[in-house]
Amino acid sequence: MPQSEWPYWIAFYRLEPFGGDVQDTQLAQLCAVLANVNRNPKQKPQPFKVTDFKLAAAMRRPAKKNVGQMFKALAAMLKKPEQ
Repeated sequence: MPQSEWPYWIAFYRLEPFGGDVQDTQLAQLCAVLANVNRNPKQKPQPFKVTDFKLAAAMRRPAKKNVGQMFKALAAMLKKPEQ
C-alpha cells in the first residue's frame, strides 16, 4: 500500500470501523438477542447483556485467585528443579 493511501484508510476506519473487535461485538449482540428471545424469565429474570458474550472481553479479564493460590504458584516458580 502506498504511503499516500494511508490517510484515506484511517478516515474510512473512523467512519466504518472494521477488525476483530468490531466483529466480536456484532456477534455478541446477535447472541444476546437470541439468548434473550429464548430465555425463560422465571428461571433467569435478568436479561443477557452483550458483554456476557464478548469473547475478547472475557479473555482480557484476569482470573480471580485467592492469596493462597498465588503463593502456591509463586512457590512452584521459585522451586529448584530436581537434578
